[in-house]
Amino acid sequence: MANALSCEMDNASVALAPFMPPPPDGVSKGEVHVSYVFTVSTRDPLGNPISCRFDWGDGERSKWTEPCPPDATHALAHAWNKPGKYDICAQARNIRGATTCWGPAVRVTITETDRESTTMS
Repeated sequence: MANALSCEMDNASVALAPFMPPPPDGVSKGEVHVSYVFTVSTRDPLGNPISCRFDWGDGERSKWTEPCPPDATHALAHAWNKPGKYDICAQARNIRGATTCWGPAVRVTITETDRESTTMS
């Protein structure tokens, strides 16, 4: 799946940045107004602590997580307000400020809740 949040980095930035995060782990289907947790982990070539953030695919981005040791799992939750298909991706930053491009996305499909769909029928 193509990632519209790509970026370009010069060679010096790439050498200092953590490794690009993989697609986040989490649900592939859910309902509106329900919070779902997504996780990601990555490493820094110099062993620096890393923070991560998520782009939720709905115009919102999370705040950066607290710096954690490399390979630690970063977990954040999000709830979507409208049904749809959303591409979620992560970005990593080490404590020196070197930041990766946005990693590959994972898609989640959000539908109306069962209660909302039965009251609309």
